[in-house]
Amino acid sequence: MLMLYLKRSKTRKMSYTHLNELLETLDILNDTEFVTKLRPSINQARQGETISWENAKAKLGL
Repeated sequence: MLMLYLKRSKTRKMSYTHLNELLETLDILNDTEFVTKLRPSINQARQGETISWENAKAKLGL
C-alpha cells in the first residue's frame, strides 16, 4: 500500500496497482492528439451508436 499525503493533512491509501492504473490514465489523457480523436468515439457510444463485437470483428476481417 502507498500512503498519499494530500492537502489539509488528509491521507489516502492506494495500492501500487491502482497507482499504476491512475498513472497510465493520466499519461493517456496527457496525449491531447489522442484525446481529440477519442472524444467523438466516446460521444458516439453515449448516444448508443455502437455495433456488436461480432460485427466489429467482421469489419476488421478477424
